[in-house]
Amino acid sequence: MKEKKPRQWIRVLLWDPRTHGIERCLYVKLARPWQAIEQDGSKPRNQLVNDDIVFITEDREKVDVFWPTRPFKGLTFYHCAHCGATFGVLPCQGCGADFLFDPDVDTNPKKGMGCPLPAKIEEFLDGKFEDGYFFPSPLMQRCEENKAWRNIHEGAKSSAKT
Repeated sequence: MKEKKPRQWIRVLLWDPRTHGIERCLYVKLARPWQAIEQDGSKPRNQLVNDDIVFITEDREKVDVFWPTRPFKGLTFYHCAHCGATFGVLPCQGCGADFLFDPDVDTNPKKGMGCPLPAKIEEFLDGKFEDGYFFPSPLMQRCEENKAWRNIHEGAKSSAKT
C-alpha cells in the first residue's frame, strides 16, 4: 500500500461552551488539502477526514519540525469539548450546552469541520484518559451523519432509476 504523503496541517480546538475556554489544542496532519476533502462527496465528511488523518499531536514542537511557521497558519476548527460536536450551531447539537461568545464573534467567526470529530481524534483523546474523554461519545453523532448521507445518496440513486 502506498504511504499517504502529508499535504496540510489543521488545528482542532476543543472549546468548553460553559467556561468559554479551550480545553485541548490538537494539531492534525492531513494527506490531502482541506479543500479537496470538503469537495469530496464520496463518503460522509467524518469518514473522509478520518481516512485522511496521517498524524495527531498536542505538541506544537512536533508540528514545528515539519512545518516551522509561527504563528500557526493552518486552518483552525472549533468543536465542543464536552461531546465533540462541530461548532457553530446554538445550542450545541451534541450535548445541548449553550455557548458563551466573544463580543467580536461576528468579526471572528468560529467554525467546526462540519462533522462530528473523526474516530481517530476521539481515539487519540480517549487514550489519554482512563474513562474516555467525551460524554456523550461522538460515535453517535458520526452514526447520524452517516445515516443522513446514505439517505441522501440512496434517494438520489433511486430517483435516477425512475
